[in-house]
Amino acid sequence: MPRRGPITGNDLEDLRKILGLSVTDLTFLFGFSMPHWGKIKKAADNPVRDPAVALLARWWLAHPETCPIHQSPTPAFVRDSINEILATDPLGEDAPLNGPVSKKDFGLSFGREMSAGYRWTRDNGKVPPVLNRLLTIAQEQINRNPETFWKEWIGLVEEEAKARGIDDLWAEGNWHKDLVAPRHPAQESANADDGDDGSD
Repeated sequence: MPRRGPITGNDLEDLRKILGLSVTDLTFLFGFSMPHWGKIKKAADNPVRDPAVALLARWWLAHPETCPIHQSPTPAFVRDSINEILATDPLGEDAPLNGPVSKKDFGLSFGREMSAGYRWTRDNGKVPPVLNRLLTIAQEQINRNPETFWKEWIGLVEEEAKARGIDDLWAEGNWHKDLVAPRHPAQESANADDGDDGSD
């Protein structure tokens, strides 16, 4: 809980730690730019200028369970949740991942290289903010729709891989591919018209 005086920059940093949020998440939560957050942290024991920010902080310090952004689950926790589902409800023999999800395939499933799954475990689950978002969505959907989530997610992964020219992501083992923006049909038609110089 904050001290009896007004909410300060130190109180906001305490709130970040209580909620288990990254700096990126905290700035998103309050709508701060990163430079603005830097000024607040530098102010330390000085009161926060915006009373609305102070009220939000005071509320979440008293009721952390109401914060709309929650601490992200670790990669290991999400992978264990997926494998727990697959142990009783496998995707089927024709599915690309029809057994327990390896660390290698787990990394690929979340848009990273094969080694990422191993690294996430070694580094105690430290991942960049975009991966925190993906893992949070995954765990929420596992909790809500355990029967359908993983099959739908793998379909989405394969759709994006094929759109990038990767025919078999699991065999190739990486997302690296030279991307060429698809040509819009209208543009192709325009280019064809430009090529007609009327010489006939």
